[in-house]
Amino acid sequence: MAEQPVTRYATGSGAHIAYQVLGHGPAVVIVPGFASHLEVEWEDGACRSFIRRLAAGATVVRFDKRGTGLSDPVRELPTLAERDADLAAVIAAAGADRPVLLGFSEGGSIAVRFAVAHREAVRGLILYGASAHQPPPWAMDQLRAAAAAWGTGASIELFAPSQADDPRARRDQARFERAAASPAMARALVESLILTDVAGLLPGISVPTLVVHRAQDVVPVDEGRFLASHIPASRFRELAGVDHRPWAGDAQALLDEIERFLAWVGPAGAESAGPAQPRRRRPVRQLTGWASLTEREEAVAALVAAGCSNPEIARRLYISRETVQTHLKHIFGKLGVESRTALAAAAAERPAARNP
Repeated sequence: MAEQPVTRYATGSGAHIAYQVLGHGPAVVIVPGFASHLEVEWEDGACRSFIRRLAAGATVVRFDKRGTGLSDPVRELPTLAERDADLAAVIAAAGADRPVLLGFSEGGSIAVRFAVAHREAVRGLILYGASAHQPPPWAMDQLRAAAAAWGTGASIELFAPSQADDPRARRDQARFERAAASPAMARALVESLILTDVAGLLPGISVPTLVVHRAQDVVPVDEGRFLASHIPASRFRELAGVDHRPWAGDAQALLDEIERFLAWVGPAGAESAGPAQPRRRRPVRQLTGWASLTEREEAVAALVAAGCSNPEIARRLYISRETVQTHLKHIFGKLGVESRTALAAAAAERPAARNP
């Protein structure tokens, strides 16, 4: 198994919110659905592959909501204001500059509220398997049944039905349920969905938005169409499939849509472009030498020159040790050096006018 990203805690909202960071590039913050557990999900090869591919071109930030996973337990279900504050705390702690929010399932509503309340702090919005409305009665009945059987793996029939007949997948789902939330929290989360309605907020979303929905998702595809039809500057993509969990089923098709959207939105700080406006061409970057380094590579190089170890660099930049090592490989190749000592010497000899 690939090395688990470091789990850290954001505390700016008055609670300990567990989060992980992987990759490099423009920030993408994944707002989880019903319940999550960072470390147990990473053990799922499909989830791990999904996150690693997304992290190949982005800094991916994942977190467990308050009351679930590795975050602080709660006696009462968090308020909407607390959910908002927790997300803000994670973004700040991870150093995620104007991220794209990727909200799936229940996380879509949290992402919508945040994008409207903090429009200057968000670069774009991706909503997958999400809804602007409370679940209909038939859906609430299904969710209540899954919560009543919490810890047995029964929720796989709703969230990943293509895997429901696989005994091992069901056992893994049972373990995930027990780790992600207590039975009481699972029931409370289900009941809280009755209060979830963000339809009135949709016209206030001012950032580019991608809505993606699988045709036979447990959340009806019409909910995705509703989101897209009421959000300005939005795109809608319907995919084949029955699974609600992003990395279950044909994850490749979903990742393709996400990556195309991220390329269209561009990095933080770039001038936003509406759907009808052409993207500006990026300046051509040199292939070698100091001018060829990206902003993150510059930061890593400066810390190496200052004598920092890889673990210390990872802590300072909120990235994994694996990502630090990847940056170093790129830096060595671009500067034509073969060691940290040689890199430090090259940095010392660099013309002062070009030092960061």
